[in-house]
Amino acid sequence: MAGPRIAVLATLDTKLEETRFVADQIRSNHAEPVVINLGTTDVDDPLVDITQSTVREASGHPQVSHPTKVQLMESAAAGAHALLREGIANGRFNAAIAIGGGQGSWMTSAALRDLPVGFPRLLVSTAGRDVGQYTGFSDITSVFSITDVAGLNPLLKRVLTTAAAGIAGMAHSTAWQDPMPAGLTAMTVYGITTPGARLVMAELERAGIETVAFHANGVGGPTMEQQIAAGTFAAVLDWSITEVADDVVGGVCAVGDQRLTNGPRMRLPQVIVPGGIDVVNFGAPETVPPHLRDHPSHAHTPEATLVRTSVDENIAIAHLVASRLIGAVSPIKVIVPLGGFSMLSEEGGSLHDPAADRAFYETIRDDLADCPAVTVTSRPEAINDPSFARHVAAEFAALLRGEPAPASNTPSERPEK
Repeated sequence: MAGPRIAVLATLDTKLEETRFVADQIRSNHAEPVVINLGTTDVDDPLVDITQSTVREASGHPQVSHPTKVQLMESAAAGAHALLREGIANGRFNAAIAIGGGQGSWMTSAALRDLPVGFPRLLVSTAGRDVGQYTGFSDITSVFSITDVAGLNPLLKRVLTTAAAGIAGMAHSTAWQDPMPAGLTAMTVYGITTPGARLVMAELERAGIETVAFHANGVGGPTMEQQIAAGTFAAVLDWSITEVADDVVGGVCAVGDQRLTNGPRMRLPQVIVPGGIDVVNFGAPETVPPHLRDHPSHAHTPEATLVRTSVDENIAIAHLVASRLIGAVSPIKVIVPLGGFSMLSEEGGSLHDPAADRAFYETIRDDLADCPAVTVTSRPEAINDPSFARHVAAEFAALLRGEPAPASNTPSERPEK
């Protein structure tokens, strides 16, 4: 059959009927299904193109005589991932679709996640709104199965028919095969730091530096870190590290240990600005923990409350950031805008607290004083001030060129009062 080849991933010992339906729908859309069994046992059926035994062998995991269910799931996921990567490299696969309940979604999504950005992937899952636990920080497209994947029914048939047509159409895209441009810069942006970020990006564009912006909302930061680890970027301008504030104080955008780690590990030149660490993210006002309700706050939307960080919290945030940078060997510049870390904390803003901002600066400056790879400086402007944006852009461009920092007529920080 002519047409794109689509890997179809499922646990065929429990989803044979549904997988057969998807394969038939793919053929009706002028594409060729390649069915891969991730089940716990082999299935003797002509539908199967790659058996469970073959998948397990490809995993690289030790083959034990009596594996546990978890071991079977892990080896199935690893084996399918290895087969997909090999198939993509040799042109065998143009796309992939997976169907599953809880266990099937776990295995198939683990196989699909770490593949080239843009490679067409679609997961039909019972997880619905919770599918993020499976797709993670990848560009897998997800479709809610509506019903359980436990036998065909009119609703599920509609969903599977549309999903099969969708992946057949996506399989014609070849954009993901284009080489990624060299020299890209990763950059974080946050709503209340965006005006300054846009100025920086424009300045860098004029200097011939292309930036890729990630929304620092609890998803964008870790996604950027993942792409740094994958080798997508040559440098990092971490303009908005607000997720770290949520890690320390307990906000909804907390990301654990996934931030500010891969740039130093990959030895990339890096500029870090503490954009957005003046706030911690919560939902509606009633979701703010009782011990934080005496903090000043701002209603970003009816369902998003931004709570001001205190002096003590900013000291703790500075300690955490410093702990992730102190082992760096490639050059890193930390530039602190003492006039405010967002539009909310600049002078006249509802969350203006210069003492808290200075506490962050003084703590991280002292923590990193003996780290030769990291320089910590401050500026009197707020983060969205055009002069601060131009200064950061100039510092970053000089860092990439390996040049000394450009001269400035602006004092490095406010005079002590």
